[in-house]
Amino acid sequence: MKRIIYILLFIVFPLSASATVDVNRPDVALSKDSADKAYSEERYTDAIAIYEGLIQKNGGSLDLHYNLGNAYYRDKEIGKAILNYERALKFDPTDDNAKFNLEVAIKMIKDELPESEEVFFLSWFDSLVNIFGITAWSVIGLLAFMAMLGAILLYIFKSGSLRKVALYVSIFSFVLALIANLSALSLYNTANDDTKAIVLKEELVLRSSPDLSGTELLKVHEGRKVKILDSPVKDWVEIEVDNGKLIVGWVPFDAIERI
Repeated sequence: MKRIIYILLFIVFPLSASATVDVNRPDVALSKDSADKAYSEERYTDAIAIYEGLIQKNGGSLDLHYNLGNAYYRDKEIGKAILNYERALKFDPTDDNAKFNLEVAIKMIKDELPESEEVFFLSWFDSLVNIFGITAWSVIGLLAFMAMLGAILLYIFKSGSLRKVALYVSIFSFVLALIANLSALSLYNTANDDTKAIVLKEELVLRSSPDLSGTELLKVHEGRKVKILDSPVKDWVEIEVDNGKLIVGWVPFDAIERI
């Protein structure tokens, strides 16, 4: 039922588009309210221009990238929609709306390429990590560490059944502190990872060398996530694509955009 409600909201109340408004004009109100108003009036191109202007001027945020992603989705620019949902989740990987809309947008990708199955443990750990954000995990880690120290002191200076309880509490707190710190570190690394990018061209050919004469290795489509391996060479960049096995090749640098 929750997913059905999300889908209806996503269809009926979208949030942005492409760009006919000149955000540099003094009479253009560069505010989130004006972007939201343009979106609600289905002027998606105007809304996109204002959201993009706000991000350029003030920096990104969960709400701005989420709304911008919705606007691009409504404007049928799936690649840029996915790009902005991914950027929104860098601000808050626990946001259910951004995660759900990202899943919806990914289903629109034309690729039929399979991806490598993730090891169960890693998949489980990712799900655990995304329960909370960096701040929450950091606080949990600190509290768990303090509880562990307190339990160790009780174990040292007390005796009897209390000493046994203190031992169990110290072990539990140590494990919790370890998980919390690893989770916070994982989220930090994800938020600062600039190697992931989204394909923005409708169809992109992966080649064996950084020029059009390179052998065609694979075709990928708009919205596909790839990994950047190296700095651009002659306006080309080396990327890695997961299609059940990892394939490395070259694409024009302007055909993708970093998340």
